[in-house]
Amino acid sequence: MLCAVPPATNVGPGQVGYLLALIVLVGVLAWALLEDTHRSLLSRRQTVPLVLFGGWLAVSLLRSGPWWETATVATLLAVLAAAAPWSLARVQARESTAERVTLVMAASVLGSAVAAWIVPLVLGEGLHWRQALPIGGASNSAVGLTLALAGTLTGERLHPDRTWLWRGLSVVTGLLVVQSLSRAAWFLALVLVVVALAARRRHIPGWLGPVAGLLVVAVVGLLARQRGVDLIIDRKRWDNANTGLEAWSDSWVSVIVGLGPSRMWPWLGLERGHPVGDDRAAFYHDSPWGTVLHHAHSTYLEVLVEYGLVGLLLFIAVLAVVMSRCVREIRQRGVLSLLAVAVLLALPAMLVELYLLRGFPSAVLFWTAVFAVGGGGGFEARPSARWHVRRNRGRLI
Repeated sequence: MLCAVPPATNVGPGQVGYLLALIVLVGVLAWALLEDTHRSLLSRRQTVPLVLFGGWLAVSLLRSGPWWETATVATLLAVLAAAAPWSLARVQARESTAERVTLVMAASVLGSAVAAWIVPLVLGEGLHWRQALPIGGASNSAVGLTLALAGTLTGERLHPDRTWLWRGLSVVTGLLVVQSLSRAAWFLALVLVVVALAARRRHIPGWLGPVAGLLVVAVVGLLARQRGVDLIIDRKRWDNANTGLEAWSDSWVSVIVGLGPSRMWPWLGLERGHPVGDDRAAFYHDSPWGTVLHHAHSTYLEVLVEYGLVGLLLFIAVLAVVMSRCVREIRQRGVLSLLAVAVLLALPAMLVELYLLRGFPSAVLFWTAVFAVGGGGGFEARPSARWHVRRNRGRLI
């Protein structure tokens, strides 16, 4: 199946990268499941939508057609990106959850900084805009960087004796956001910073409005200079969405269950039909319904077209679970309230990003944050998965 994966690009780590991701996620999942204690993270009402949506992703593989191997790899990674953080969070003490999740976000910042600044300098390529990061290629790093920024700002509150360190990580994250030239990343980061400043003060200072206005003007000006007319609407993405919706609405079967995963937008298999070295292969895919981009550039569009109304309704139910956990954290004024705000900001970002189903490192960060916020319950002992001897009776059970 991995033979269907193309070489590493700015939107994917290539065969070795995806194989490494599979090994790490499976290893984390297996280790956590073998632990003898666990903490309840989800109620039955919250668990059902997650299980049903994961099951629908698996069942839909039967309709993936010639792209079955690509769809299988993508689905496996997407499910593991949620299952691994869930299993890991279950074996952690509730008291250490906040510290551990901030350390995960800090590690993502350091890895991103190395990928964006150190590696290009070592290779002699120089620094450039829209850098490719481990947490997402090009604009798909927006959500990962937003979650990382929330994590570093939260870490500053948790470790007042190391304020300088966490502030430094926040500055590094901000520079990565600026360098990404992503409209979504800039907007999400700006909203998050405003919320963080407002949360630290009972009254919002009068200078905050003018400063925020100047930042918005600066952001729009720089993006307009870099992107030109595509600042408002990207014609390629608009045509891409129209082609997908026309194919989806062609029959009642596709409307209900979708076209099938990877049939419209293969993502991993960037393009099979173009010769090696053809620049067009990096952006376009000749689908049975017309030429489209190699991915939907929208999670909601991807789910609707390839998984149908059934998939979209199940996906909305999953997002309702996510929102309920975030709202609970914010209402309780928990220590991870800012991270909960970042997760909520990630939901509208799905309109223009595909991180949850195809941007696997960012998906891991997203689910790590989701299972950390709004949690409750203590540790419970459960029977070990291994045979053991009860000493007081001296028999195997």
